[in-house]
Amino acid sequence: MEGPLWEKLEKHFELLLKWNDHAGLISPHTVRNALAVHYYDSIHLSRFVNRYVVGSSLRDIGSGGGFPGIVYAILFPEHRIRLYERNKKKRSFLAKAVAELGIENCSIEVMDAVRETDLLMSRATFGAEKFFDSVDPFLLPGARTVLSWGGGNKTYPHNPEFQSLAVEQYELPFDAGRRGVEIVEYHPSVDAMRDR
Repeated sequence: MEGPLWEKLEKHFELLLKWNDHAGLISPHTVRNALAVHYYDSIHLSRFVNRYVVGSSLRDIGSGGGFPGIVYAILFPEHRIRLYERNKKKRSFLAKAVAELGIENCSIEVMDAVRETDLLMSRATFGAEKFFDSVDPFLLPGARTVLSWGGGNKTYPHNPEFQSLAVEQYELPFDAGRRGVEIVEYHPSVDAMRDR
């Protein structure tokens, strides 16, 4: 990774540490291993996701500390990304980070369930058991979304309305565990569309 990109990630981490006690951006027990658990994971996830973006924009739902949304914005400045966050303190942090890092390709918004075809990411917002019901209000047919999980086995239930495009597993450095990511495309049934 090039120097200026890494410098932005380092500056983001400095801001994260200053704000974490106040805004609860990441779990205190992951601060020590943030490079692997948050940054490396977000970099890997962003590079994987970038291959499947349709158009030039995407959404990060529940951005929190900016993982993976801000990391994605730094790595891929040619894409527009919208960071959705309901928590006011976390939104304030995201606004501060975007301003101080000079990130021009993202906006911070309050989460609204607007149906679109932009690719949707959400690293930790929705539990696997409720994921598909939770993202349904955001998606039009053909929209793509990211499934992300920790450990060796995929935890998302099968849903025939979401067709898999690609799946990948990888190891985090420093023995921080194994992660998985999958891109799925939304193809709702005729009955589901009629019920909307």
